[in-house]
Amino acid sequence: MEKRDLHIAIDLDGTVLDWYRFTNKWIENNTEYRIVEPNEYDIKLRFNISKEQQDEFNDKMYEDYRTENPVYEGAVKTIKALEEAGIRLTFATSRDPRESSNDREFLVKNGLAGIPIRYCDPKTNKILDIALLHATHLLEDNKDVAMANAVCGVKVILIDCPYNRTAEHNNITRVSGWDDIYKIFLN
Repeated sequence: MEKRDLHIAIDLDGTVLDWYRFTNKWIENNTEYRIVEPNEYDIKLRFNISKEQQDEFNDKMYEDYRTENPVYEGAVKTIKALEEAGIRLTFATSRDPRESSNDREFLVKNGLAGIPIRYCDPKTNKILDIALLHATHLLEDNKDVAMANAVCGVKVILIDCPYNRTAEHNNITRVSGWDDIYKIFLN
């Protein structure tokens, strides 16, 4: 497949931004809770807390997360290189679209303002949205989203994390970081 025929949908939280490590560090530094299930994506299960506690923690840590924007090493450099190579890119996120000004600010600050953002319906597990984008590839961290899209024929590049290690499919390629993604598309 030619580079100009590629369309990569890129998840933000957990893929470009390291939500997993940030939440672990924030909760352990700011509460009495410790990780009990490191292989869980869901914060409630990871820390054995209630939905109410998760909502409270999310409200408290969200501003810190949005201020710090803990970008994975090599993410911005690789995304810029993909864009410069003529590969079509779209950020695909389940974030609340009412926060789009924060997202735009982050993209502008990092030189990624030319890449559109698709605010996906979290209830459809990004399946319909990725299909509507006609994405050939999805960069993702969530195992459920990865599996659902892989089954539908999308080539998924899965950022390796403790909570997604059970996701296996012929359309899933697991990577340890953004240097691997660079090599897949640009070597």
